[in-house]
Amino acid sequence: MADADMFSVDFEAMAHAQKREVDATKPGVAMQEIAGGQLVVDKQSKRTIVPASMRKGLMTAYHQWLIHPGAGTMHATMAHVFVWPNMERALKAHANTCTTCYKSKDPTVNYGKLPLKAVTVHSCEFKKECAELLDSYDIHAVGTTVRNPQANAIVERVHRVIGDKMRATTITTPDEWEGFLHNVTFSLRASHHSTLGSSPAQAAFGRDMLVDIKHVADWAEQHARKVTQIQQNSRENAKRTPWLYAPDDKVFLRQDGGNLGKLPPMFKGHYTVLATRENGTLVLDKGTYVECVSLRRVIPFKA
Repeated sequence: MADADMFSVDFEAMAHAQKREVDATKPGVAMQEIAGGQLVVDKQSKRTIVPASMRKGLMTAYHQWLIHPGAGTMHATMAHVFVWPNMERALKAHANTCTTCYKSKDPTVNYGKLPLKAVTVHSCEFKKECAELLDSYDIHAVGTTVRNPQANAIVERVHRVIGDKMRATTITTPDEWEGFLHNVTFSLRASHHSTLGSSPAQAAFGRDMLVDIKHVADWAEQHARKVTQIQQNSRENAKRTPWLYAPDDKVFLRQDGGNLGKLPPMFKGHYTVLATRENGTLVLDKGTYVECVSLRRVIPFKA
């Protein structure tokens, strides 16, 4: 978008609107200096409380800045800086009324019947389970090959996001193409990423790209989430038998590829371990060739 079309958050105007619409004396709020003015913020999260008269314009601006994101991404991005009652519901309603989003994105609500085919990744895990699931619903599985790269994991996820933004933008000239590439790069860096818990710009520079406010990580929330992950991991590991593989060990390999019958054995081998790798794989000697397999596909041969 052109610089002249860029919306700017006017904190001075927001402060005047807060004086008219926000009760600064109620519990849970406090005054804080932001961009040279005194603004009403949430006492715990320090996020600026947006008055009702400015919410519509702010939602429209963020939707344009980030090039028509989904309601979840839009809420997570705005929630780093702003807050108001029923904010998530309002953002969802705003995104649901965007005609451009309806025309340019795959629907999130599944209408009609199940698909006739599904694209699957040829990985070394869960191949049998995936084939059984699709077969139980009479869905034809289409594997990923060099000529059919639709399921190239996270790369295609990023391509899908870029494609959605491309369809939501009118591009007719080479200059518009160049501008679009700059804009989509900006939106990807300014949007909240669930894997980071922030936007890439906030993680790299410590500031928000859309509003000139310092980004402070919620270390307490991140610590609580990490503790929960460790507890869940420990609970699952308590049910497992510890085992370390080493070169020259003997292992059985699970047969989990293709359509296996009911009577063939579940494992084949035994095979000799040639090497272990830090990424959770083993190199097995299979006679005429060697194969790299996941640790989850083998069990030790103890005889």
